[in-house]
Amino acid sequence: MRSPTAKLRIPVISAAVLLALAFPPLSVWPLAFVSIALFMAALEGEESAAGRAVSGVVFGGVHSVAMGYWIFYALMEHYGKSFPTSLLFFLVSVSLPLGLLYSCFAVLYGMLHTKRLWFYALTAPSLWIIADYIREILPFLVPWGMVGYALLPMAHFVQVADIVGIYGVSFLVVMIGCLLVVVWTCLHQCVVQHRQGRFVDRDMRSRAGAGIVLLSFIIACTMGYGKVRLQTVWDEMQAARTASRKIPVTIAQGNFSLKDRWSGTGFLGRLHTYLALSHAGKTGEGRIIVWPETVLNSSTKANAAVFGEIAADIGPSALLVSGGLRKGKDGAVFNSAYFISGNGWVRWYDKHILLPYSESAPLWNFLGQYYRAPSQFATGQSPSTVETAFGRIGASICFEILYPNYIRRSVTEGAAVLINISNDTWFGDSGMPGLHLDAARFRAIENRRFLLRASNSGISAVVSPTGELLEASGLFTRSRIDGNVTALHQTTVYSRYGDGILLLAAVLLLMSLGRLLRAG
Repeated sequence: MRSPTAKLRIPVISAAVLLALAFPPLSVWPLAFVSIALFMAALEGEESAAGRAVSGVVFGGVHSVAMGYWIFYALMEHYGKSFPTSLLFFLVSVSLPLGLLYSCFAVLYGMLHTKRLWFYALTAPSLWIIADYIREILPFLVPWGMVGYALLPMAHFVQVADIVGIYGVSFLVVMIGCLLVVVWTCLHQCVVQHRQGRFVDRDMRSRAGAGIVLLSFIIACTMGYGKVRLQTVWDEMQAARTASRKIPVTIAQGNFSLKDRWSGTGFLGRLHTYLALSHAGKTGEGRIIVWPETVLNSSTKANAAVFGEIAADIGPSALLVSGGLRKGKDGAVFNSAYFISGNGWVRWYDKHILLPYSESAPLWNFLGQYYRAPSQFATGQSPSTVETAFGRIGASICFEILYPNYIRRSVTEGAAVLINISNDTWFGDSGMPGLHLDAARFRAIENRRFLLRASNSGISAVVSPTGELLEASGLFTRSRIDGNVTALHQTTVYSRYGDGILLLAAVLLLMSLGRLLRAG
């Protein structure tokens, strides 16, 4: 006879795969609820802490592969690593940490488990989002693929992010998945008892009824809030546009290969391509132009002469935001966003949060140098907002958009528009560009700001404060998108107070641990 752990591996693996299918490129969002329910049900079927630990490792490992397969593409296609080497790196830096994290989650789930409804509604979701937060604070992990992002196609559901942020939305998704376990288990047992001619347990019926009521209440409140908020945000945007002029924006997507960008040749050719893509057709137009990450990818060539050429081309009333390299006084190289005004001034933002292994070496320098690209960058210390003629702009580069509190701080510092520049060419035609864009859309909802995203190979977009894609490019195309944004100054609950849901989750977990200790 197989052990309980062996029997449960198929449901656990299925849960991990289904969760991946809830994200881009397929984005079958209902599977997020199904996956959570299946995983929690599998944990409850385990009879030992060791069995739950194994289930957690399996879930984390399979989930990392299903969600992060694009890492293999980047390592093998661009860095020329062999499959065994790429596999070893993936196991050590991605699968093992996630496996251990979900293993700890599974063990604690079993320790704190009780049949009471509050466990499923509060304790389990709290434990989940604390595990997510650990992914954000560890320097060798990146907080991609949080379960709340999968609900973006359900526009009414995710509007509550302007109160509770992505962690709060994830909390709600896990809560609903856990309550589905309660309802299904109780109803199933009631049906079995009825078919066997036994007395249907009254407590079981009560728990099923309470679970259905709570599920209905949570979904109705979340969807109702979203419906009202979508309308009020739209009204606020219209009022702001009436009070202040719309700002024309242009996003240029050059779609240059990584080899083209970093082989050391063609700098001026790429510059002129971007200038041609950005040309307004008439001089003197006040607008914001955004180019992707590291277009000006030489700290020696990004000089006064180049800045002067750009300023003359875009016109005196325009502002260009372009990614580039910047060398500090001590010789350190920064991954930066240059703010180049048509009237002559140049400012910059240096990237604060560096991508592990590609821009920093938290454990070891595995990747090495890619052509002439720096193997490591210096950590930026510049302010995250830049004052411009169009108002204060909050800047972020690439994966910084995955850190909600970091983007929130730029809004509290006065950012009226958000800009994210990126380069997702590393990941090929995978789900990663969509995952990256979804994170940017959540930042727009959380803070109720227009967001401009420029990516070298896509997906570039103009995002509204409701997370809607007003304009968007395709993947791996040379294109330009135009739109309009408005500088907004209202602050949301989330912008003011941040991830208070994490503090609440920590308190709930401490209370549950206290009950466990008293019972012991």
